[in-house]
Amino acid sequence: MNKNHNKGCLSGILGTALVILGVVIYAVLSSLINRLFIGTRLGGEVACALLSLTLTGLGVAFVLYEIVFIVWQVKLSKKAADQGREDSKMNRIFRLVFAGCVCLSLLFSIFSANTYTLCREDSISKVCFVTLKEYRWDEKCDVLRYSFACDAEGGLTYSVTMKDGETVALLGSVTSLSDGFKEKFDTDRVNMLSYAAYLSESFDQSDFIIEKKVSGIEHMEKYFKENSAVWEQIQRIISSEAVSNSNE
Repeated sequence: MNKNHNKGCLSGILGTALVILGVVIYAVLSSLINRLFIGTRLGGEVACALLSLTLTGLGVAFVLYEIVFIVWQVKLSKKAADQGREDSKMNRIFRLVFAGCVCLSLLFSIFSANTYTLCREDSISKVCFVTLKEYRWDEKCDVLRYSFACDAEGGLTYSVTMKDGETVALLGSVTSLSDGFKEKFDTDRVNMLSYAAYLSESFDQSDFIIEKKVSGIEHMEKYFKENSAVWEQIQRIISSEAVSNSNE
């Protein structure tokens, strides 16, 4: 009894380790696929991809590899019940489930790598293999408002809301940056905040009316005033006009 129990515990620990390893491998592979597809598509232009399905992909991979683990446990249990005899049918089922789950995780990785929000100097686009929607603010204006805020814990948020209701949040997103984007906006490694500052200046100088809202300036001062690189970009966003808007 104890021997079987110990074997069960060992297989459970080993299976859990393999599931975690599978998720890690998926994350690395997904990152490589993102760089391959997005890097090839963007080339040297100034562009940033906000990867909206990265965390979802990790969850999907975890569930798929858990299915493999469960089938493997059933296979071991059946082998123990049959006193060590191999079951060719169960082996075939396990191999099919394993191959199917790995293929599904790879397909989802390819799908997630090609589903993102593409940010350029003059537009923001929703992409799923092809461009589904494009929002501009140069010759026409699809932007309704933008907001910049800081909470009591020092968390910064920057979002752009379009006239059709679509909202794009820049800070805190998983990103894939082109070399051109890094060169232009990687100011002391605060690239997305630098890009947000660039957008703010573009929106403020636009011939179109774009609403602006800034809140939590006192928290920004508390947490970021001593960090010159970050504070420089924050100041570009919170102009005197922004300060007055935050008090309305």
